[in-house]
Amino acid sequence: MAPKGKGYEVEWPPGCEKLGAGFAFSCGQEVLLLKRSPNSGNPLTWGLPGGNVDKTDESLLFAAKREAVEEMEQLPEGFEVVREVTTRRGKRLQKWYKVFVARISEAVKEAYKPALNDEHTEYKWVDVKELHMLNLHPVVSLLFSSTGELPVEQFQKLMAPVAA
Repeated sequence: MAPKGKGYEVEWPPGCEKLGAGFAFSCGQEVLLLKRSPNSGNPLTWGLPGGNVDKTDESLLFAAKREAVEEMEQLPEGFEVVREVTTRRGKRLQKWYKVFVARISEAVKEAYKPALNDEHTEYKWVDVKELHMLNLHPVVSLLFSSTGELPVEQFQKLMAPVAA
């Protein structure tokens, strides 16, 4: 159910008090991360493009696209969503975040230059084996932890090149 039961197009899961969606754009074994500005929530952490669901969002994918465009001005061309993962956090696991794991080509990665809004100060492509060296947003930590929804080893298999 939506918070207080009304006003949202997207149906909220039972017990969910905060709902968001975003992307883990990936190329090979690298994932695109954005550094949160000092004035943003979870300041100076590396996170995924995305954010909270608005009342008018027609789906979680729509919310993820809208938020990513707000934060980066445009989405990488030709991305392919290969998996959807939900993280839950908070004292009562009341914060839900849907991550759309999306693959892009090396050519798109090289050409893509996000124009960040004031919520972020920089972006970079990070090898998933090196994520532990960064100050990560809680969603990224949960997503890629060994007990998370998409441990690094699973991500590596998911993103391995497909044999012709």
